[in-house]
Amino acid sequence: MVAKISHGKDFRELINYITQPEKEQWREGRHLSDLKREAVIQDMEFIAGQSQRVQAPAYHVSVSWGKTDAPSKEQMLEVADRIIKELKLENNQALIVAHKDTDHKHMHIAFNRVEMDHFKAVDRWGDRNRLRSLLKEIEIEKGWEQTPLEADGPTQLSINERKLTVRVNEALAGIGIDDPNYKTVRERALELRNELSRQTDWKSFDDTLAGKGLWAEKKGAGMVITDGAMRIKASSLGRSFGKGGLEKRFGQSFDEYVQRRELKIELKPALQEVTGWMRAKERIHLENTQVGMERRLAKLKQELWKIDRFDELLKKSKESVEKGFEQTFSDPKDAQRDFSIIVKRDGLEVAHGELMANPEKFGKVKDENELIKLSSDIRTMEKTYEYWRQYLQEQLIINPKAREEKRNKLVEKKLRINQALSVVKGKVQKSMSQTEAGYSMSRGADEVIAVSRMISAIMKNSDLIAKKAVGRGVAAFKNDLAKETEAGQALVQMSDQSVKGAQLVLKIATALQSGGMSMAHSSICHTLCQHRQTVLKKQMEREAQRGDFSR
Repeated sequence: MVAKISHGKDFRELINYITQPEKEQWREGRHLSDLKREAVIQDMEFIAGQSQRVQAPAYHVSVSWGKTDAPSKEQMLEVADRIIKELKLENNQALIVAHKDTDHKHMHIAFNRVEMDHFKAVDRWGDRNRLRSLLKEIEIEKGWEQTPLEADGPTQLSINERKLTVRVNEALAGIGIDDPNYKTVRERALELRNELSRQTDWKSFDDTLAGKGLWAEKKGAGMVITDGAMRIKASSLGRSFGKGGLEKRFGQSFDEYVQRRELKIELKPALQEVTGWMRAKERIHLENTQVGMERRLAKLKQELWKIDRFDELLKKSKESVEKGFEQTFSDPKDAQRDFSIIVKRDGLEVAHGELMANPEKFGKVKDENELIKLSSDIRTMEKTYEYWRQYLQEQLIINPKAREEKRNKLVEKKLRINQALSVVKGKVQKSMSQTEAGYSMSRGADEVIAVSRMISAIMKNSDLIAKKAVGRGVAAFKNDLAKETEAGQALVQMSDQSVKGAQLVLKIATALQSGGMSMAHSSICHTLCQHRQTVLKKQMEREAQRGDFSR
């Protein structure tokens, strides 16, 4: 079995592709109100539209069996559900479609990356490896043709490294770091591998690494790539990245380059970066408030959509059934009245059964073919009720009057949140213009090293700073820093924001101390690097809106 993955922005293009009539054999859905092509697209687009950040919500997994395999529909659906579970997409919309246009069995699964409860886009990093392992397990279990695995190359991360990134991201998120997305030194270096191979001197090589908060450093007789805390051998990226090979390529010894680089390192700009981070954290609190309100608003919209969607589907079903009675019976009003009496007394399913078993009981049948079509329309109505029953019961909105009252309350609440959201957005805009750090576009390795050393200086005295900070005012805290710590002497030169910056650094260090100080140091530096990139992106977006393309 072979799995392929792709992703993009357009649900319509993906759904249209996998549901081509000449290729499709059957389709099934998960968390979809209807399996018709247009309804699936609308459902997925609506949920994806509730996410403020997602850029590529459409996610596509195709699975192919060997030519000698003949899985049944039930077995293919079992594989699809195991894939959904393995990728932790149980709470995401999915359309499963089997194709018949090749000489081997295969199916496509179209996912909406935005999950349905909190409207967050699920991170898809590592899916290929997870799928590969799962399909290998299923092949052995089912006795299907086994596909040889590709040999792991230098681009593969170890299981321990994957576990490490998950643990660090959970810790960072737990103390309020928004979207941490921590990556190991190896992972960041591997992302730059192709770009690094194109560099022609040590400076450009080092500055390329700086884009990910890394730099090259001496280690014994060799060379490592580091963020100041964690490190990997440069040669682990490939033979051409060893110290000797790069010295030959660049025509300069690495030791000579490092000596010159050390002369350019200044700590004061690094301190300003830590300070800018803290100022932005205060603004982020406002932004998080805004995001929370937008999420509540999105939930309200989803609730309104569900009510409207049910009423719309029910209306269509009723119209089809009414039309069916008109075309089936000579006296459709009497037939429909008798049918409704049984529905109220015994339920729709029983009434449907009686209609098909003894149609003359409801009146003279004028067209037997229309009776079959009427049965199909009633079955559609039954499915609509069945699909929505749990939701309607939970919300206590079974009858139309209750739904209308619920709709009015949601609309009123939506109006109140919109008004409050407008105020918060104004505060965010004002705070942004007052506090945003003015970072330059480019940053060399010397500046990255300076930031790492500033963080290291703060962390070396973390116990002392933490003790002095407890129960003391900012002024007293600053005095203690100035007297007793190397980092404090530098921090006091700046504003009170610097002290807050030091406290935030310590907060992260404490949250990650079980993984060692090196792990905490690495995480802090990476978080700072990501913050800088976010600020630059926002600056460029605003400059583009103003028509300033000088950058």
